[in-house]
Amino acid sequence: MANTVEAYGRTKHVDVHRETFGKEKGASITTSIPPPIDTMYPDIWPVSLQRSDGVKLVIGTQVSNILITSNIRMDTKMKPCIGSKCMSFQLTTTADPMSIKIYLDSTFLQEGLVMLASPQTSCMSSSNIIYQLR
Repeated sequence: MANTVEAYGRTKHVDVHRETFGKEKGASITTSIPPPIDTMYPDIWPVSLQRSDGVKLVIGTQVSNILITSNIRMDTKMKPCIGSKCMSFQLTTTADPMSIKIYLDSTFLQEGLVMLASPQTSCMSSSNIIYQLR
């Protein structure tokens, strides 16, 4: 169960802390970009990413990635993970993300949908206003 998350944009214009892409020592870097396969949640891909400072649990979408910064396992006795490094969830094969279920707080989901549908909402954030124009 994820308790706390941090959302990041995919491009350097949106977020300087974006996920890195490209090659490292001749090999492609594993990313959270959803692969072009059929999944339970289209364009959403949970994955464990090995980085220089440890393993990070990330939920990737086409436009952003969500770093899990607090989580706990409900199916086994393990201490909660606090911070960006996560050893309790290891999603390393293509089959692992396919078995994940995503649950959202319905109250916050409804509030977001109301905000999205409102004609008074011109942007979700004052930063990078050009990318958010309707």
